[in-house]
Amino acid sequence: MESKSIATHTPGPWRVILAPTQVVTDDKIIADIGHAHGDDKYANADLIASAPDLLEACKIMLEFMNFQNIPHNTNEAIEFRKYQKKILVNVIAKAEGRDA
Repeated sequence: MESKSIATHTPGPWRVILAPTQVVTDDKIIADIGHAHGDDKYANADLIASAPDLLEACKIMLEFMNFQNIPHNTNEAIEFRKYQKKILVNVIAKAEGRDA
């Protein structure tokens, strides 16, 4: 039986440019939002640009689920929760098109 390979995406960071509205890396166009009307095109572009960060945040949260058996009051657990919070605050801000 042939095994399925894992798909990869263009590495981040992805960012939004506004004329025309596109999501890009340093050398590639990821998405062309085009000349759509309305402010939602900017929100859509911000959400698309945050995709690599959202994926990373999901992986970190999954790691946390595997980390649950460590007592919550240890320095290691406290630092990990601070790290998680920082990642989540930043990725939500990026998805919403604002600075963290």
